[in-house]
Amino acid sequence: MPSLSVVLVGDDEASQVYVRNKSRQTEEAGMISATHRLAAETLEGELLDLIPGLNVDKTIHGILVQLPLPDPIDEAKVIAAIDPGKDVAGFHTTNVGRLWTGPDAPVPCSAVSTSSASRWRRCCWPSTAPSLSPIRVRRTWLSAAARPISWSPPWTGRKWSGATGSSPAQRLLTRLVGDVAFDDAKTVAGFITPVPGGVGPMTIANLLRNTVIAACRQNGPPDPAL
Repeated sequence: MPSLSVVLVGDDEASQVYVRNKSRQTEEAGMISATHRLAAETLEGELLDLIPGLNVDKTIHGILVQLPLPDPIDEAKVIAAIDPGKDVAGFHTTNVGRLWTGPDAPVPCSAVSTSSASRWRRCCWPSTAPSLSPIRVRRTWLSAAARPISWSPPWTGRKWSGATGSSPAQRLLTRLVGDVAFDDAKTVAGFITPVPGGVGPMTIANLLRNTVIAACRQNGPPDPAL
């Protein structure tokens, strides 16, 4: 049975919501879910000591370290410690390279979720943008600033038919919000993903998909038609 092991460090509320939802949906899908909860004061070395055990555990098929990690833990170093074959988030440099050069590799879950939601994956080309700026792709705006309501739509007064993806969610006062001023954006966007309940569930679904594929590749069966 495919199994997913999630490592959560610290008490970031948005991350806790995501991890709870991941655990619940993993079990609802008939898969095994395990969560390793570590204190915010956990040292980088302690976290790095945990990962090798998960890498060699044959009952674990997918490993996800929930981001962001508390300072001063080096996220790149932690991601690099994960076995690429169990890296179901698709963040390991080996998998990023494989994805760019052609061989099958796990696609980062948020990326494939937003592309699936807006159905533009084969007809647009993303471009880079400054930090905390949205990326505009053929009248489609994507934002992943990781800061609550960090920007408002610069296109106020113009009607766009594209989608605004607000990801990831952050905790603001007593509610989860995205990084886009939703009330402003919804007046001009033809389609907008809410927070919570937008691309988040699709991101988890793709995480489970990557876990099932990883389990098949580790145990010999061909990749499932998912």
